[in-house]
Amino acid sequence: MNKNINFKILLTILFSSIFLLLLIEGFYSLSKKSENHISITYNVYSNIRDNDTNLESNFRHKGVVYDQIELENLIGDVKSLNGFIGNSPYSDKFEQTLTSDESGCFRYKNNLDMKSYFIRTNLYNVYDPVTIWIDNGKIIPSDLSHFLDSKSYGYSKFTTNDRGLRATNFNIDPNKNLNIFGGGGAALSSMISDAYTIPYLIKEHDQDSQYINASVSSRNFSDVMCNFKKELNFYKDFKIQNLILLMSDLDLSQLENSDILIYLEEIDNIKSKYGIEEVIIIYFPYIYTVSPEITSNRNSNYPNVYFNDAIKKKDFLISNISKFGFQSIDGLNVFLYEIQKENSLLNVFEYYLHHGQPSYKANALIVNQIIKLVKK
Repeated sequence: MNKNINFKILLTILFSSIFLLLLIEGFYSLSKKSENHISITYNVYSNIRDNDTNLESNFRHKGVVYDQIELENLIGDVKSLNGFIGNSPYSDKFEQTLTSDESGCFRYKNNLDMKSYFIRTNLYNVYDPVTIWIDNGKIIPSDLSHFLDSKSYGYSKFTTNDRGLRATNFNIDPNKNLNIFGGGGAALSSMISDAYTIPYLIKEHDQDSQYINASVSSRNFSDVMCNFKKELNFYKDFKIQNLILLMSDLDLSQLENSDILIYLEEIDNIKSKYGIEEVIIIYFPYIYTVSPEITSNRNSNYPNVYFNDAIKKKDFLISNISKFGFQSIDGLNVFLYEIQKENSLLNVFEYYLHHGQPSYKANALIVNQIIKLVKK
């Protein structure tokens, strides 16, 4: 008899609790009206689950950023160093300290001396990691210094000359022939030190020639052409042997096929106007084009994570380059050839600093192709 009574009491308590919970959830939903919200029950469950997941924090690497509050805490110090935090939700909190359009072209400011850091984190796009830039001439506060020492891969140097060009040759000899290299962000290679950029590396193979880097990181290809023409006009009294242009998947993604033809025609006119001996155009693929099988994430919605028509755009570009009598280098074929030699899909990572910028090794491979084509 007592057991039946106890059972009835338990059932009464259980159903009363469920009824009370439903009542509370109902009032909670009414209070939220049309707002999107999560139920109280699910919130409680999530907290319990997250507490269990947090046990994993003891096994996390100390040199990796897992909580974005760490980045938020750096904003003040980075601003004080004329720097910025890139590839993060905080990028728009910083004034543009590197670029200017005062000259009529979107380009970099004169005499920059910056340090750039890749931060070790998987908070956002792992193929386009957070960056921190700071003025090399300023003293880094101790907290920021400790953070950069412990949670980055070290720094690269980014400098510009008195014309706002990525440093290659500061003293141009008017008695020597000149070569102009340019392109967008991939050509600029802003996250690699000056000495590992393509013009610097070409110079090592061609000591008797001069190379300038007229690249600019911009989503608008007209900015690339504007900087080319600005430098060509500035050096119009020089003998210009080679015009070398690097175009990436990102550059091509902004252009229709008709736009590509218009720019090729413009380059052909520039070649004739300035008496340029050779034009070399390099196609540079983003990592997603080289290895889609290991970089595609169907559950993500990152901007520019992949380019659906990259191969078609590349083939259209390469086929039309030859029609204008220019030389071409297909970076996709160059990288795939090297990767297949090693029989390892993961070798692709050797050729990228992040998803759209070449590493030193990639630049060295491209330079090996360029030196076969340049006029001397």
